[in-house]
Amino acid sequence: MPLERCRIYLALLFGASFIVLTGLLGISVFKGLIYISDFITLLMSLFAVYSAHLGMIAGALFGPTNESRSKSLFWLAFGMALIWILILSARTIYFTFAASDSVSSLSDDLVKVGGMSSVLVGGAMSYIFNKKE
Repeated sequence: MPLERCRIYLALLFGASFIVLTGLLGISVFKGLIYISDFITLLMSLFAVYSAHLGMIAGALFGPTNESRSKSLFWLAFGMALIWILILSARTIYFTFAASDSVSSLSDDLVKVGGMSSVLVGGAMSYIFNKKE
């Protein structure tokens, strides 16, 4: 699979998931469950969790594109990234639709769970974006 396509698919996966999670938090504001200041706090926590992965993808988009990678390795990385996103999404969905939950609890959980599960994503993406020798 062309490296450029791998990069674009992963960028779309992470970008779309970030937008969806931000939208879920926005629903909480719209429903009156949290204030705008809480939304900003949660958005900063979410961005802190996504920043390393989005930075890796953004940097890779400017790298050489004439290489290719194994299609099975790409799908492995994509699947691991999807698992990471689903783990973060589950907690955010619970917060959005729960009868009672706290902003600080979600913020702490996003940072903890996002950091611990980032091992699912970091190694696989590094291998795909690493210079082929």
